[in-house]
Amino acid sequence: MVEITEELLRKRSEHNEGQLSTLKEITLHQFDIEEINEVLGVFCRELQILYLQNNLIGTIKNLHHLKDLRYLNMAVNNLTRVEGLESNEHLEKLDLTANFVWDLLSVERLKCNYNLKELHLLGNPCTKYENYRLFVIGTLPHLQILDGDKVSKSEKILAEQLLAQIRISIQEEQQRVNVTELMKAIEQRNEDKKEIANSKNEREKAQEKNIDGIGEVDRLGSLSSGPKLTPEQEIEKYGKVMQKNEGKWQFKFFEEKGHYVLDIPAGKYMSLSYVDIDVQPTWVRVTIKGKVLQLRFDKEVSSSKASAQRSTVTGNIVIRVPISNNP
Repeated sequence: MVEITEELLRKRSEHNEGQLSTLKEITLHQFDIEEINEVLGVFCRELQILYLQNNLIGTIKNLHHLKDLRYLNMAVNNLTRVEGLESNEHLEKLDLTANFVWDLLSVERLKCNYNLKELHLLGNPCTKYENYRLFVIGTLPHLQILDGDKVSKSEKILAEQLLAQIRISIQEEQQRVNVTELMKAIEQRNEDKKEIANSKNEREKAQEKNIDGIGEVDRLGSLSSGPKLTPEQEIEKYGKVMQKNEGKWQFKFFEEKGHYVLDIPAGKYMSLSYVDIDVQPTWVRVTIKGKVLQLRFDKEVSSSKASAQRSTVTGNIVIRVPISNNP
């Protein structure tokens, strides 16, 4: 666990010569921070932009001294409700993408944030509620952009007319939420973070000991110690992309109706923020929590038409790529 300390803040404020009292912007993302303590409010009261995305924060708190805060990014954390921002009257933009917010009624706590123009909640359980968008628009009539889309006049009128009715249905939906499952998902995200950190440490230790090589490259015995090669570098060196399965996934890879299909059991509770997919005409590369699955296609594909979906039942990632010039 990383704590927000004065030392950390000074390290992250080099662009302001380490001066905290006049600091306007700071980035504290990907530090595995679990809690917003009082330190920000003590040393950085003039902050206008605060990046806290991709941490392990479960509650928004201790930001009441940041009276001039304009933009707060807390995407990819462990938040379950919207709270703790009532005193930030100048807040204009709030990003809570890919958290675990199931309590949509907690959005009502933003009513006093009259300057809030842009809100992002995509990737949260609450966005699946019926009439989610209309409820948020009706509750926060000052919003101009919700989840990247402009709020239209017709939406505002309809939301105002139906708000009371929608609120009742939202309340009923929330009562059916399986909070236990959400807690499991949060625990899984925390474990994933720890696994990534451990893997990173192991790789760094391996490099220090000149230990290198993964999959097919290792078997060739021709790669010296150092950083991993990109697919382009592998093609230049070996004439082809090397196949590898660093995560030892029990994947399925087959042809079906003019498509290649790659089915990867990534885990039901794993966040998609840990997944990166790169499809090229002759190969596909999937990076999950820093580990690579890389496969070659026997036939050239139309990479621009590739699609990827997440199974709502198993959590598997399924990639479909059409084969070029398929009869």
